[in-house]
Amino acid sequence: AVLNESNISTADAQKLATAAVAACQAKGYNVSASVVDRAGLLKAFVRADNAGPHTIEASRAKAFTSASAKAPTLALM
Repeated sequence: AVLNESNISTADAQKLATAAVAACQAKGYNVSASVVDRAGLLKAFVRADNAGPHTIEASRAKAFTSASAKAPTLALM
C-alpha cells in the first residue's frame, strides 16, 4: 500500500520559526528556532540577532528529536 503524508509548507515553516523567535524575544530570550519536516530534515530556521552560537545546533537537534520521537517538544522537556 502507498502511504500519503502531509508536510508543512516552506512558507508556513518560515512563519512558524519567525513567530517562535518573536515570542521568545518578547519575553527577553534570544533564541534560534528550527522547523523540520516529518523526516526531521530542516525546513526553516530563524536566529535572533543576539542569540548565542550554541542555539543554532541545539534548536535543530531539538526539532529533529521531536519529529523522530513523534512527540511535541514540550513533552521532551
